[in-house]
Amino acid sequence: MEKLQAVQWGEFRIKDIFDVSSSNKVIHANKVKIYDTQIPNTYPYVVRQSKNNGIKGYIHENLKFLNPANTISFAQDTFLSFFQKQKYFTGNNVKVLKYKGKNTIKQKSLMFISIAIQKAIAKLSWGINSSKESILETKFFLPIDHQNQINFDFIEKFIKELESAHLAELEATHLAELEAYLIASGFTQNDFKLQTRDRQTERERERERERAASQAEIENLYLNIVWKEFRIKDIFEQIKTKNVVTNGPGDLPATTAISINNQLGRYISPKGATILQNVFSATANGNGKVFFQPKPFTILQDSYAFKFKYEINNKKEFYLFFLGSLNKVFQKYSWDNKSTWKRVSEELITLPVDNQNEIDFDFIEKFTFLIMKIILNEIIDHYNKKVKNILICIANLK
Repeated sequence: MEKLQAVQWGEFRIKDIFDVSSSNKVIHANKVKIYDTQIPNTYPYVVRQSKNNGIKGYIHENLKFLNPANTISFAQDTFLSFFQKQKYFTGNNVKVLKYKGKNTIKQKSLMFISIAIQKAIAKLSWGINSSKESILETKFFLPIDHQNQINFDFIEKFIKELESAHLAELEATHLAELEAYLIASGFTQNDFKLQTRDRQTERERERERERAASQAEIENLYLNIVWKEFRIKDIFEQIKTKNVVTNGPGDLPATTAISINNQLGRYISPKGATILQNVFSATANGNGKVFFQPKPFTILQDSYAFKFKYEINNKKEFYLFFLGSLNKVFQKYSWDNKSTWKRVSEELITLPVDNQNEIDFDFIEKFTFLIMKIILNEIIDHYNKKVKNILICIANLK
């Protein structure tokens, strides 16, 4: 902000900088197929909307009706100004602003100017409309140099610094989110290393080798394990909970029949509630689904909780493995075939067993950890690709 305040500003009219023309053809949305994402041989379809840079989608149309790239689209009755990097088609009442200077104008400068124009026309509203003449006379402010000319050097440098700062902020935000997710998933700082971009390629190769080794170990484990069917009621028991349907709002998470948000549909007062932790919850109505609840919660309605009948180590790997096995059973239940405990408890699940024909918890722990390790590496790679894509986008603006 200090740099913007320190630079000198001059007033310009659109006609001082741009030629204003109508679109090469008005294309009506109900006459074409609009794609949400750009596929081969399609181009942006710019209309009078305020989101997504005015781009409603992407369309096939005769190429002779394309408007030139590196121009500014100006929506006449919604008063929206956007820089368009690609060639594009338009809908109704969209003018095209083409830079008329002798030298080629850079994309960063066009982007800056489109924002300056938008700031000037933001006070105008739908229904006023505008003619070509009124657009040409639209006044706005831009940084100027000592010759009272547009200070393109300042604009380019300012946007580059802004992009660098924004990229650093994005990287820091994504890194913090990733670290928080990994730690919440049970990994410690020693279980993963988030590298600078200088080592990303090397670490990607290392993670690929780790994935391959983990996958081979999983396959070896799987081939050498024996599986056995168990009745759910022989392993788990339902937990009796107090009725708290009438409890008012509060800060205690409570389960309902929803199958999203880890089944936590309400937050209620803890007064008189049965507070549970490290147990399973399940829907008793609607789509059948089981959830692991690692933090304190209670049962509100259309749901119930159950736990292991005998004491086990409260390792997250155990709960996650059983969660997958249980949901293979629960997924067949629905509104018409409710997943009540009476029904579900009679179902069979298949589990690994050891030499004594007992549930093999050692296998479960190792197997689940290896799966989590593979997922961990994929998450880190996804993060790195996300940052790389941001860098590519910024590079393309240069």
